[in-house]
Amino acid sequence: MARTPVVPATAPGAYTGALQALTFRAMDETDGNDFPATGRSFIIFRNDSTASQTVTITSVDDELGRQEHITDESVAAGEYAVFGPVAKEGWAQTDRKIYLDSSDPDMKVAVIEFPSSVFRP
Repeated sequence: MARTPVVPATAPGAYTGALQALTFRAMDETDGNDFPATGRSFIIFRNDSTASQTVTITSVDDELGRQEHITDESVAAGEYAVFGPVAKEGWAQTDRKIYLDSSDPDMKVAVIEFPSSVFRP
């Protein structure tokens, strides 16, 4: 089955007078979730369960053949966890997406996409 997409919220940038709403969606514990890999995303997980739940972010080999999934990372009940920025290298799958998995639909996820100007050298 196809993964359920997560639509990233776009951060408004440093010099704007507006806030950006952040929408959390239930994670798909059967088929997983994904979102486009840009190298400018942060993932926020929220556990709405009364028990700890786990999340996995699937990696791919980098240019040196290294791979290191974030596997079954526990998020306590009622807590948040964040990961990012999520680099393309080592994380983007062949379809140029980041893959997320969870043990329970009570785990919610939101993705924030920052403007490229934030990541200037």
